[in-house]
Amino acid sequence: MGATAGDRGRAGQSDERAQEIVSDRRPAIRTWRDTYNLLALAAAFDGRERGEYEARAWLKVLDGFPIEDTEQAITEHYRSSRYPVMPADVLQIIEEGPRS
Repeated sequence: MGATAGDRGRAGQSDERAQEIVSDRRPAIRTWRDTYNLLALAAAFDGRERGEYEARAWLKVLDGFPIEDTEQAITEHYRSSRYPVMPADVLQIIEEGPRS
């Protein structure tokens, strides 16, 4: 398998999770309310229903990721897709970087 942009950027770093890396002090997703706000952004694009249960499910996947990165990934998703964004889409965009 080829290395992704995220792999190349982490070359030589430890395997710590993103929220445990001291150098990244940006606000991170920590609560279901944080993911609820992300779902509100997605709803602005696709009209989805959102609530506490949906937000808690997304939190299980996105916990610890920088809020700024996830917001940018959701916006990037809708630049090239009309399908509802899912947590896996967000992670893929964060990992691979924005599409050119």
